[in-house]
Amino acid sequence: MQAFDAVLEFSLLALFVGICGYAVRLIFTTMRGDEAARAAARAARAPELTVVEAHRTVEALIEAVAAPGEPDVVEALHRLTEALEEEAALEADRRAEVAEVLQDLSEAAEAPAGERRPGRIHAEVELLGRVASTAPRFGRAWSTWGPVVSGRLLPPP
Repeated sequence: MQAFDAVLEFSLLALFVGICGYAVRLIFTTMRGDEAARAAARAARAPELTVVEAHRTVEALIEAVAAPGEPDVVEALHRLTEALEEEAALEADRRAEVAEVLQDLSEAAEAPAGERRPGRIHAEVELLGRVASTAPRFGRAWSTWGPVVSGRLLPPP
């Protein structure tokens, strides 16, 4: 009888965990789309990301964010990520840091304005500006697209 109770208890626990996991996946997928869910899973591994993986994550988040009236920020984040991939003047660790910042900004673009963290976004925008001054290819892209990103993500002064 005790073995039966243990098996029943384990089965109920496994069923509960399975249902909860399915419900979370269902809610997350429904709210953000399949591609955004995969991108968020990759974002959880951010320290392990290569620039190419970060680019894919940013692109997936951009697709999830893209609203009909906001093609400018989508284009800006896409162009900045491309410029980062093509930039030869950055070392690997700095490139990974910039990729992570672009990923964070993509996630911020996805969040409603009231839920964004303006202090963090401001610091990330400043970091990208400093990087742009030392990396010519990224600098050209930043001079074009940086004002779009900061104008869309930061509250008006």
